[in-house]
Amino acid sequence: MRLKKILWHTGIILILTMPDVAMSQQRGLILLGELQQSVDFIYDYNGKRASYANSRDFSLTEHRFEEKYHFDIPYGIYSHRLLKGHLSADFSLNQEMFSASGTSPGSGSAVNFQYSIDGILLDRKPFPVSFFSNSSRNHVQREFSGGYDLLTDSNGVGLSIKNRFLPMKAYYSVINSKTSGQYQDRTQDTENISMSMSNKIRDISQTDAAIFHSENRSALIGGADSARFTSSEYSVRNRLNWAGQKKELNSSYKLHDSSGLIDNTYSIWVENFNMALGKAMDAGLEYENTHNRSMGQREISNFGGAWLQHRLFQSLTTRLAFQIRQNDINSGSENDIGGSFNISYQKRLPQRSNLKLNFSQRVDVIDSKRDGNTALVIDEPLTARYFEQNILINRNVVTDSIIVRSADPAKSSIRYTLGMDYWVEQIGTQTRLIFLSSPTINDGDNLFVTYSYLLNPSIKYATYSRSIGGYISFLDGRYRLFGDFNDMNQDLLAGRDDVIRLSSQHSYRFGFDSKQESVSFGAQYLNYDSREDKHQTMEGFAGHDRGFARGLLSLYMKDTYTMYDVNPFAGSSSTAYSENLLKLGMLYRKVLFGMADMKLKTDYANSRGGSVSRDLISVSLNMQMVVRNVIITLLSQMNWQDLGSNSTRDEQVRLELTRFF
Repeated sequence: MRLKKILWHTGIILILTMPDVAMSQQRGLILLGELQQSVDFIYDYNGKRASYANSRDFSLTEHRFEEKYHFDIPYGIYSHRLLKGHLSADFSLNQEMFSASGTSPGSGSAVNFQYSIDGILLDRKPFPVSFFSNSSRNHVQREFSGGYDLLTDSNGVGLSIKNRFLPMKAYYSVINSKTSGQYQDRTQDTENISMSMSNKIRDISQTDAAIFHSENRSALIGGADSARFTSSEYSVRNRLNWAGQKKELNSSYKLHDSSGLIDNTYSIWVENFNMALGKAMDAGLEYENTHNRSMGQREISNFGGAWLQHRLFQSLTTRLAFQIRQNDINSGSENDIGGSFNISYQKRLPQRSNLKLNFSQRVDVIDSKRDGNTALVIDEPLTARYFEQNILINRNVVTDSIIVRSADPAKSSIRYTLGMDYWVEQIGTQTRLIFLSSPTINDGDNLFVTYSYLLNPSIKYATYSRSIGGYISFLDGRYRLFGDFNDMNQDLLAGRDDVIRLSSQHSYRFGFDSKQESVSFGAQYLNYDSREDKHQTMEGFAGHDRGFARGLLSLYMKDTYTMYDVNPFAGSSSTAYSENLLKLGMLYRKVLFGMADMKLKTDYANSRGGSVSRDLISVSLNMQMVVRNVIITLLSQMNWQDLGSNSTRDEQVRLELTRFF
C-alpha cells in the first residue's frame, strides 16, 4: 500500500514537471517548457541641483540598489490545445539612500514582486479566451529633462468568436500606473472595455463596427482628490464596391461621449462616393454631418462637396472642387461657400532629374452671424515639438482660455499647467506653445488643445487664395531646388470688422537641400507679410555621417533666425525684434573590444530672443557588453539648463549586471 502511494505521488510529480520535449504533442495536468532564469544587480544614481536668483540653491541626491531574480517559462494545462501561455516573475530587494538641501539624509528598503502571466484558452476553437496580468517597473530616460520610473499594473481578458459571417472580439482591462522621480508624480487608474465585429461579402462589401468605453482616474501624489474622466465611443463603417471596382461608396458614423475634464458629446456621419469616368477622369461626391455639444456650446454642421479630376499622360493633373458648409450654433450661424482649381505638372527630365510644378486658386464667401465675439475650439490636435513653432490653427486666441492635455486616453484627464509644463507666446495674431525644457511634456507627445478665439459677430466677407510652387531635383533626388509663393486677401462684403480686422497675407519661400549617403545639408529663406505680422526667417541645416576611430560618427546642426519688423512682446511702440534657435548634436557609436556596444550622444540647444532665453545641454553615454551569459549595461545622462535667472542640472547613472541561467 505504501509502495502504491509512492508510485502515485511520483507519477504526479513527473506530470507537473514534464519538460518541453515536443510539448505540443504531450498531455499532462501541467505542462512546463524550458525554464529561463536570470539574476540582476542594479545601481541607480539620481542627482539634481538648481540655482535661483535671490534665493538659496537646492540639491538632491539619491542612490538605489536592487537585486532581482527573474524567471520565464512557457506552460500548458493538460494540452497546448486547451490552455497555453507564458509565466514570468521578478523578486527584488531594494535599498535606497537620499539627501536634500535643508533636510536630514534618509534611507529605506523594500521587497518587490513583479510578475507577468498570459494565456489563451481553446485557441483552435470558435471561441478562444485570452487573458493577461502583469506588473512592471520601467525607467524612462529623456533629453533635456530628468528621467523617472513608471510603475504599471495591468490585468485583462479577451474573448474572440470565430465565424465566416460575423467574427467578434471583446476585451476588458484594468491598468494602474504611478510615476516616481518626476517634478510632480502622478497616479493613473484606467478601466477599458472594447468590442469589435466585422462582416465581409466577397469583394463587394466590408462592414466594421466597434464599441469602446474608458474610465480614468488621475491624481497628484500628495495632492488634491483624484479627477475622474470617462469616454465612450461607438462607430460603424461600410465600404461598397461595384461596377468592376470603378464605383465606391464609403459610409461611416461615430458617436463619442466624454465627461470629467471636458464634457463633450459629438457625432459624425460621413458619406464619400468615388467613381471612374474613364481611364483619365475621376469624380466624387462627399457629405458630412456633425453634431457637437461641449462646454455649454451646441453646434450642428452640414458639409457637401463635389470634385472632378483629369489626368493627361500621367504628367498633368487638373482638379476642380466645390464645397458648401453650414454651421448652426447656439449663438448664431456661419455659412461658407467655396470653390478651388488645382493644376499639377510633373515630368521626368534627363540626367535622372525630376520637375514638379503646382498652381492652386481658391475663393470662399463666408457669412457669419453670432451673438458674441468669441468661438470655442475643443481638442485641437497638436504634436509637441521642442524646436518648432507649435502654432495653433486659429488666430486671435484668448490665451487665458487655453487648456492643454495629453491625447493618450490613459493620461487625458491630466491638465498641464501654464508656466510649468508649457509656455504661451503671441506673435501678432498667431499663438504658439513652447515645450522646450518642459518637465512633463516630451518632444513628439500628442496633445489636445482647447481654447477660445476672437471673431467678428456679424460679417460677410470673401477670401481669395492663390498658391504657386514647385521643385526640381537632380541625380535621383540628391539635390533639390524649391520655392513657393502664397497670397491671401480678404474683402468685406457686408457687416463690420471692428473686432478683428480683415487682412491680407503674402509670403514667398525658396531654398535648396541635398541628401546623400553620408552628407545632408540645406537652407531656405521665408518672407511673410501681413497686417499684424511681418517677419523674415532664414534656416539652415547640415548633417554628416562618417567613420571615426573604428566607429560611426554622426553630426548635425540646425539654425533658425527670424527677424520681426515689430516686437510682438514689447507693444506697438517697439521697432524691431529678432529670435534665433540653434541646435547642435553628435552621436558616436562604436563596438569596444569586440563585445561592447557604446553610444555617446551630445545635444546643445540655444534660444535667444522671445520671452525667455535658454541654453540646454544634454550628454548621455550608454554601453552594453555581452560576455557569454552575462550582460552588463550602463545608462548615464547629464542635463544642464540655463534660463538666465536660474539654472538646473540633473544627473542619472544606471549600472545593471544580468546573469542568465
